[in-house]
Amino acid sequence: PMKRNQTALSAIALLLGAGAVHAGSVTFDTDTYAGGTSILPPTTTNWDTTTPPPNPMLLPQFNDSLPGVPAGATLTGITINWDGVGEFEYRIENIDPNTSSTGTNELIVNLDIFAPAGYTDALSVSSGLLNIDLTAFDGSIDFGGTSGTDFGVLTGSDSGSFGIAAGDFGAYSGAGDFDLNGTAGSDSDRNISGGDLLEQTTWRGGMSASITYAFD
Repeated sequence: PMKRNQTALSAIALLLGAGAVHAGSVTFDTDTYAGGTSILPPTTTNWDTTTPPPNPMLLPQFNDSLPGVPAGATLTGITINWDGVGEFEYRIENIDPNTSSTGTNELIVNLDIFAPAGYTDALSVSSGLLNIDLTAFDGSIDFGGTSGTDFGVLTGSDSGSFGIAAGDFGAYSGAGDFDLNGTAGSDSDRNISGGDLLEQTTWRGGMSASITYAFD
């Protein structure tokens, strides 16, 4: 039969100590896509009323039955990380037969995330600056030739992070889930002069998030 090494066990017991603290953390994530479609002029789309509905984005509350969390663990920190993405399709035609058109345009999706206990964060996702250089109308509304441009699909992304104060841990603790909610709205930073312009824009927005619980 195997003999227990009492000397080694005693050394381990001394090393650990009766009051030792063992820190750890676990992360859970969700990946939810949603958005709206808008033809210029852009209109704000609230994801709570959009089909398909993106909300809620569910994440688990902290408890010691979660994978990776030992029995009796004490919550010491909460961090929420999130990513936002914007996707745009943009084309423009100068239909003025007498005047050229030049300038720039930037398409933007403004994203907002809402977490329990009154926490919010925001991102602005951009298409990048689009250069507009169009001649007078070339006789064909095809978003091509010399008087039109089709920029195709443009994408942008950004990320944010925020912590939860210890006094608000209660909203994130329990045996169930909590909701993260989001809104998305389109915007345009337009600086184009000359011509009579026909513009078509489709935009979509999405977000994903994760929560990291630190514990002793």
